Amino acid sequence: CRRALPRWFGVAGQVAAAGLSRSPSRTGVTVGAIALSLALAVTVASSARSFRESHRRLFTLVGDLVVSAVGTEGGWLESPLSGDAGRALQALPGVARVETYRALQGQQYGETRIAVVAVSPGLIDTARFRSLIVDGDADEAVLAVAQGTGVVVSDNLADQYGLEPGGQILIPAPAGPTALPVAAVITGDFSGDRGSVILNRDQFARLWAGDTQ
Repeated sequence: CRRALPRWFGVAGQVAAAGLSRSPSRTGVTVGAIALSLALAVTVASSARSFRESHRRLFTLVGDLVVSAVGTEGGWLESPLSGDAGRALQALPGVARVETYRALQGQQYGETRIAVVAVSPGLIDTARFRSLIVDGDADEAVLAVAQGTGVVVSDNLADQYGLEPGGQILIPAPAGPTALPVAAVITGDFSGDRGSVILNRDQFARLWAGDTQ
């Protein structure tokens, strides 16, 4: 600093360099406070950016408008709407496409509770959803869900139970435990903190006693 500060700032830099060297304790406290402030600023900015990017990449948010119930079942999950809501929205002028999403939390699987997610086929027929597939063929997975011949599981569930494409998962359903083929593994799905299974909404209705909400 004795060479650099005078060269950059003239007499003021020379005085500053002398002050720094004469009182290292005072200088250390000042530098520490600045470093702490900088570290806190970087941490807060990083956390905010991480949350924003994770939310932006959430595969359910693919439309121009998200419609949900006013009330919630607890936490972030809104109360389910009637299946008629989708048809009513589709009938509105200017609406080109309507897709539906239903997350049913707390379904027993092994020793944990997972989310079962029922979707209309078009909801996952997007480039964004395909980009989140980390294991398995994306196009085959979209087709399997659309036809009701397979399901997609989240990466945290796959990691816990060794699930992979080509294998099967035993779905806990009111109609009885049902083994379904695993078509792919997806990352970035925050429907369930312990894991989730994504399947066709018509298939979900058959397994869950005609539930079309």
